Amino acid sequence: MKRRAPFKGKLATVDDAAMADHNVVVTCQSCGHERHMYAWKLAQSKERAPDIPLGVPFPGFYCRHCRRPVGAIVVSTGPFAG
Repeated sequence: MKRRAPFKGKLATVDDAAMADHNVVVTCQSCGHERHMYAWKLAQSKERAPDIPLGVPFPGFYCRHCRRPVGAIVVSTGPFAG
């Protein structure tokens, strides 16, 4: 099996993080609850999800902790160990 070439570029969106095989952390702006997930799962979840910028507050998330629609900040944590 041939390995893919490593991603070389700036990580600006969730789609870039998915191409680089990174994990992301989604942090609720209201209560601070964090959710760790694979970037490719977030990128495939909705049609506008690949365009979410990293490190910038973005509306349209639902927090399971405070149980309401909130804005969230998505941050890349680095490559997953899988």
